[in-house]
Amino acid sequence: MLQPDDDSIFFICDTHRPVDVVNVYNDTQIKLLIKQDDDLGVPSYDDIFRDEEEEDDDSGNESDEGSEPSGKRRRFDEGAIERRIERQRARREWEARRREILFDYEQFEFHGTSAAMMFFELAWVLTKDTKDMLWWAIIGLTDQQIHDKITHMKYVTDVATMQRHVSRHNHRNEDEENSLSIDCMRISFEYDLRLSLYQHWSLYESICNSCYTSSSFKLWTLNGQKKLREFLADMGLPLKQ
Repeated sequence: MLQPDDDSIFFICDTHRPVDVVNVYNDTQIKLLIKQDDDLGVPSYDDIFRDEEEEDDDSGNESDEGSEPSGKRRRFDEGAIERRIERQRARREWEARRREILFDYEQFEFHGTSAAMMFFELAWVLTKDTKDMLWWAIIGLTDQQIHDKITHMKYVTDVATMQRHVSRHNHRNEDEENSLSIDCMRISFEYDLRLSLYQHWSLYESICNSCYTSSSFKLWTLNGQKKLREFLADMGLPLKQ
């Protein structure tokens, strides 16, 4: 087991959701790198954690009541037993509600903002961003879109953010008179077909191996393969390119 020192601090940047509730509410050793506009839906602290000090205080009160004179001890004992039973019942109800809340919070898995985008925007805030880092952020976002890790609306929103950074970097190089040749890379924003490895495969192979088109044509069936051949024939494209 990992047993870090008390003065150790861990910075976590992970796109997987949901975030562990212990990491969310641990404000001493764990720091989460998350965008402020990301909706985590984390349950409130009081719904999933109980302070042990309250239970210690209750047990301390019971021991104090036990030191009363014998004439009053029986009456106090009956009251202490009732309070103990009530606390146990309340704790069982709280634990059952806690399990239900955590189940609702953890039952579905999804992804948030790409970690590559997070590190790029962190570098941008520190004025340390470069075009290479911008390109890596674009690759991270593209990976999420290709593997359907984020919704289309989330992808469009993040693409708009990346497009602004692309324009900023391209204009910055145009304004600099003596730009170094090592920083002459230019990133352009263009619309492209949603086909995997389209620039490396033939069109037929790319359509067959892309999730979007293969599911649309239902290429796992003979009728789907026939529709694809008819589609390419209508476009005037040969099967072998």
